[in-house]
Amino acid sequence: MKQLYIFTIRLTGIISLLFLLSFNIGFGQTILNGDFENNTAGTDQINNTNVAFNAFMPNAFAFGSQGNMDIIKSATYCGLAEHGSWYVAFTRGGTDAIALTTSVPLVQGNSYTISFWDRGCTGWTAFPFQFGLSTVNNAQGTVIYTAPVAPTDGVWTQRTFTFNAPNNGQYITIQMGGVLANWGQVDNVQLRLLYCRRFLTFLLPTPRCARMIASALLTRA
Repeated sequence: MKQLYIFTIRLTGIISLLFLLSFNIGFGQTILNGDFENNTAGTDQINNTNVAFNAFMPNAFAFGSQGNMDIIKSATYCGLAEHGSWYVAFTRGGTDAIALTTSVPLVQGNSYTISFWDRGCTGWTAFPFQFGLSTVNNAQGTVIYTAPVAPTDGVWTQRTFTFNAPNNGQYITIQMGGVLANWGQVDNVQLRLLYCRRFLTFLLPTPRCARMIASALLTRA
C-alpha cells in the first residue's frame, strides 16, 4: 500500500511537470526574427532585390518573383513600426514573399498559433496577407492562412490564427494576395506551440516535441 502511494505521488508529479512544460512552451516565441529588429539596414531600404534583402535581414529569406521587399524604420510611410523600430512591406501577388526561419522545425499534426500585425498606407492598395508553412526557404509551401480582410490604412491591426502543421517545415512564409494590390506592411510575427501531438495521450512528448520544449524553455531563460 505504501509503495502504491509513493508511485501515485511520483506519477502525479510527473504529470504536473509535463503539464507545466507544455504550458510554458505555448508562450515561447520560436520565430527567430519575426519582429525584423535584427538587421543591418541602418535606414529605410526600399525596393530591395531578393539578394539585397537577404543580406540585410538574417533569418528572413526573400524569394518573391520580382523582389521589391522594403525594410522600413522611419514614419514616412503612414507611421512607425508596431513593435520596436522596424517593419517590412510587400508588393502584390507573390511578387514579394519571405520565409521566416523558426528555431526548430514544426511537427506535422501539432497545433500552433501565429499572430502578426498588418497595415495599409494611404495612396496604395493592400490585399489580405497569406501565410504558408514550407520545408524550404524559397517556396511558399502549404497555405495555412489567408487573412479575411485587407489591412487598414494607417492603422496596425493584430491578426491571430491557429493551424495544424501540414508538414515538418521550418519556414513560415508570407506574401500579399491580390492581382491589383500594390503595397502592404507587416510587423511582429510570433509563433506559439499549443500542444505536441500524442503529448496529452501518452504524457510523453515525441523526440522532436521534446527538443521544441527544451528550445522554448532556453529561449525564455
